[in-house]
Amino acid sequence: MIRERLRAELSRERPRPDVLLAVALSTATRIEAELVREVRLAVLPHLDVGAESDFWFSEWVGARQRQVVALRPDLLEPLRARLDLFDARALAALRAAVERVHVNLSPALALEEQVTWLACTGGEKGLSQAQALLRSASKAITVELRDGVAGWVIDAMSRLPAPVLHSNDGWHLVLNARKLRSDDISAEPKGMDRKVIEEILVPVAHGGADTTMRRIIGVRWDDGVLVLGEGVEGGITIKLPHHVPPFVEVFDNGSERSRWLSLRKITHYRPKRPGAVRLRTLDGRVFEIPEAIGGAVHASPVLVQVEGAQGEPARFWLQPVRFETGGRARQGQPVALLMKVLDTIPVDPNALTRLHKWLARDTRSAIRLLHGWTEEHRIRLATQIAAESEQHGWHVYRGRQDPAAAQWLRADKPQPGSSGVLLVVDRADSWHPQHLLGMLSALLDDDTPTRVLLLSPDAGHWWNAITRSFEASGVDLGVQKLLPEQPHRASADLFAAIVDVVADAAGEDLSSLRARDRGRAEDAELTAVAAALDVLKGPVGKTGAAKAVLRHEHLHREQRESAHAVQLAALVLLATLLRPLHVGVARELSLHFGLIDSEDDWRPLLAAYERLYPLDQDALDPLGRCQLADHLLAGVLVDRDADLGVDPGWALGLVSSIAAGTFPREDPDVAKAEAHALTALGHAATRFAKIATDHLKPLVRARPGLLAAAGAPTILSVVGHADTDLLDVISHALRDEPDVRLAPAIAELEDLLVRRRLRQADAGPVRDAPLFLRLAHSQARAGLPEAALASAERATTEYRRLVLTEPRVHTPNLCEALILQSELLGELDFPAQALTVAEDAETRLRKLQLRQWARPNANLGSALANLGRQKARAGNAPNALQDVLQAVRILRSLAATQSAEYSPELAEALVNLAERAAEAHRADLALSAAQEAVELAEELYRKNKWAHIHRYAAARACLASLVSDALPQVEQAVELYRRAAQASSERFEPHLAATLVQYARAAHHAGHPTTAIKALTEAIALWERRERPAELATAVALRDLWADESA
Repeated sequence: MIRERLRAELSRERPRPDVLLAVALSTATRIEAELVREVRLAVLPHLDVGAESDFWFSEWVGARQRQVVALRPDLLEPLRARLDLFDARALAALRAAVERVHVNLSPALALEEQVTWLACTGGEKGLSQAQALLRSASKAITVELRDGVAGWVIDAMSRLPAPVLHSNDGWHLVLNARKLRSDDISAEPKGMDRKVIEEILVPVAHGGADTTMRRIIGVRWDDGVLVLGEGVEGGITIKLPHHVPPFVEVFDNGSERSRWLSLRKITHYRPKRPGAVRLRTLDGRVFEIPEAIGGAVHASPVLVQVEGAQGEPARFWLQPVRFETGGRARQGQPVALLMKVLDTIPVDPNALTRLHKWLARDTRSAIRLLHGWTEEHRIRLATQIAAESEQHGWHVYRGRQDPAAAQWLRADKPQPGSSGVLLVVDRADSWHPQHLLGMLSALLDDDTPTRVLLLSPDAGHWWNAITRSFEASGVDLGVQKLLPEQPHRASADLFAAIVDVVADAAGEDLSSLRARDRGRAEDAELTAVAAALDVLKGPVGKTGAAKAVLRHEHLHREQRESAHAVQLAALVLLATLLRPLHVGVARELSLHFGLIDSEDDWRPLLAAYERLYPLDQDALDPLGRCQLADHLLAGVLVDRDADLGVDPGWALGLVSSIAAGTFPREDPDVAKAEAHALTALGHAATRFAKIATDHLKPLVRARPGLLAAAGAPTILSVVGHADTDLLDVISHALRDEPDVRLAPAIAELEDLLVRRRLRQADAGPVRDAPLFLRLAHSQARAGLPEAALASAERATTEYRRLVLTEPRVHTPNLCEALILQSELLGELDFPAQALTVAEDAETRLRKLQLRQWARPNANLGSALANLGRQKARAGNAPNALQDVLQAVRILRSLAATQSAEYSPELAEALVNLAERAAEAHRADLALSAAQEAVELAEELYRKNKWAHIHRYAAARACLASLVSDALPQVEQAVELYRRAAQASSERFEPHLAATLVQYARAAHHAGHPTTAIKALTEAIALWERRERPAELATAVALRDLWADESA
């Protein structure tokens, strides 16, 4: 279908701008934003900047990252066939533009671009030259044994022009690459005859269809059997380029050996072991096929939030869950037995009783949000209600979003049990609201009794969207909050009940344990499991219950996987410290830290791991759900207990290597894993103080920058353990961090640092002025204007004292504080005071500039931009416009030489200029400024999404207010603000509400009244939540007006 649409577009007399750019860029191996810009200006200068965005988000793009996109490989041939749209002069400019941007491209990719260019633009002579160029790559593989070139061949096979790839030189290159990458290109399938092997290794015409389109391979489960082949509907979709023969290598869960399957016809394969299956195609891609029936309701440890180009719902799937005693528990694996206990014994009996009553309500459909306490307790409670509901006739499912690499599974409606369907959605707040709504709407749209249990840390605006969508549908909506206090478990038979669960799971008689001393109720699960293991397997020495279970776990590894026991113990620690740890990162680190000697050793070690611990979405997290991760880290790193299976010296060296920054850095995913260590250690430090003193704080002191990658919860966890000096270190590392998701945590950090400093004896303006200015900025970025204003006022007071003695040194900082104070006064609706303070800042900066004979600086630009905004609020639009025009001139000149530092301020000033020009009825100036703001903000957004998402949203909203076709622009602004509000609700919910009102007006004007009312209803809920009566009254009045019109 998409090829037909492209052919139709290419056949038009004047193809669309995005199509023209796709044709021009079809010979490039990498398409960066910079290249799109360069090609537009050099080859298609008549196109406006919007064409770049249209191309970037077009359907012709098959893979999209933050700064790089790739065209769909199946569209390259028709796109390249229309390079004749450009004359010789334009083609020369195109080639020159690509070479300018790709001047530092790797030799292999540069060779590929040259080959593609010659083959597509040079006629028969060019094709011959292109084929000849491939011989240098063949020589590099055969003579120099360069593995990197062989790796390039694997990737280039899907991009090289077919006449080149299927030439003698092309296939000779592929065969030579196979010698170094036999696993990746075309390993000989065992059990197949020589004719099939030759078909893989030699270019063979597979029929007309294969030379013009991809094969679409479907993969789905059917009663434990994997069904694969063309025409198989549902499940995972694998798209094979036409030159890749249809064979896949199949790896069963926990198996070291693989099997080859031909997909020329529909094939049925029954794995020998339960669990996920991996498929590897001949072009080197690996697909994880999740098991058909899951055994848990929790979300995968690696969450991938998927969003379409316009925020359309992604494809999701509902995985059936069955709560049977697993094979690992029956074999007596200690952590599996503990998991069985945690899934069975009520963690909060009162909360569980409330959920039972919810299930039993006499209503067809019900949604309940379960939030609060900790993630471990929410999941445990959800697992318990799901397991018990299954016994009462409910079929249990979990909603999943899986990585784009695995494509998407169908959204088929689940089969109900005798009582109905129970769906559990963990981490519901991380889903895109439209995706979650799409799934719930499809599920609830029939007569089946349905219950949906959503798990989340809190009830944010995403929950408001759910309630609004279903408020008139008859769906029962409710919220159940779990309190952090330890629930009272008063049952005198708790210990005995736990022993019974272990006995049933292990199939052993443990009646002698039932009468033992129960100890503390909060420790009953660990105590009982440890006692049961001592009876079943023999005592492991005098130690605490958690450590006893971990010792038993290591003995179990030695019994079941003796050949890999030592490496497995180290891998478990590695995965616990860096959880969740992706399989690819685990392989690289295992090689780096000596767990394996070569890549060939990885598959056997991973298979041994899979036989003992589940993998979910290719992530290792062996002890996460059984709540032993903290105990393992403390036992190895603090107690240095070698009986847990890990050499303490090796483990300490692992942590030291993170502190020293000696992790392998070639793979960015490996670098990200370092930050996970801070999260794991911070979590463990809440239970074990010496983890904080011996490991967490030294690591933070050595690498404070890791906190930004670790995220806001980790920052707060570390701050809770830090002394004042360490808070200073963290503050210095994070004070310029632009990620809006971290702003609330940084504000708490700065607030704690100020309170600590104020208790010290060295009071005075030299210390206090910068402290309160940093605090004010952090509070403003966190969306706390009242607190920020109080801090800014204190900062200005202190700086005024300093200016009296050293005006040149302290005036810039005083003015920075005044500008912030003025902005906050204006935001809090004190326009007269805001204008007075803004004028003070501008006057002081101009006097300083005159004294120093200096050119206008950034502070003056910011001061003028703010002054213009405050004058506009006071009703002086003409003068406001002049101030902002001058501010833009200053900031533009600074951004020309220091782009990274001043482009963000310039983007904000351009939005300000567009607004002021519109107020002054300067329509052309307003539109020009808004378009420039969108262009600049989009460029910033591509470079760092979470640093500039609000600027991009503001620019889009501003442009929408100035154009006739406003709906697409404001719709994108709403989506951007929605994501920002999800990251920092205090700061961005008011912006989201205001933009929703703007969107509602645009939708109503465009003739979409239902959409308009929905958006306005969401805005009203946000204004109510934010306690903004003026804005609320305006939105309610607008809603009532439209309701009267429709009536």
